[in-house]
This record gives sequence, structure tokens and C-alpha cells, in this order.
Amino acid sequence: MGPAAGQRRSRWDAKRGWISSDFDDPDTTVVTFLYAPGLGSGKPDGSSLQFRRAVPDDGTPPEAQAAAALHQLAEEDPKTYGQVCGSSPERAAEPGEYHAEWTIDEDIV
Repeated sequence: MGPAAGQRRSRWDAKRGWISSDFDDPDTTVVTFLYAPGLGSGKPDGSSLQFRRAVPDDGTPPEAQAAAALHQLAEEDPKTYGQVCGSSPERAAEPGEYHAEWTIDEDIV
């Protein structure tokens, strides 16, 4: 990993998760990442939130789509456009702008 990639991770306190095609729509790529305060410095504060971002195929060449996604990641905090899809009960219970509307189903925790 080059210095620029390390700086981005530190900047957003995020770590790459899994990347795959969407189960219901194989033309959509799903990217997940984990966020915890301090994660970028190597000293995360507690458990993480998991975010999910769906990137639909827009018809442009795959290289252009990847470049656009990477550019957005470099310029915008991915927590502002990702959707919370997982967490520990402790982290999810904390107040915060990224997961205020996300709740835990106690039946599955």
C-alpha cells in the first residue's frame, strides 16, 4: 500500500471490508468498510461500525467506474454516503450522525 492509500485510511478512520457483486443484482458492486475512531492510526477506540455502499453499473467502462469510485473515496468521507449495515450493540447504541436511524433488532443480536 502506498503512502496516499494509508493517508486516506487515516483520514477517514476506515478499513476495507468485503467487496462483491450484489446478491440480487449482479450488475451492482457492493463495497463494505469498517469505521472506528482511531482506526487509521492503528489504535481503534472500541468496536467498529460496518458500512455498505452499492455501486450500480452505469454503462461506462469498468476502469472509468473504478476511477470514479476511488476519486469519491479520496475526496468524500465514505461514512456520508455509505449505509450502516452492521455493528456491535455497544457501538450501535452510541449517538452519532452516521447511525442515528439505524436500530438493532434485539431478536437477532
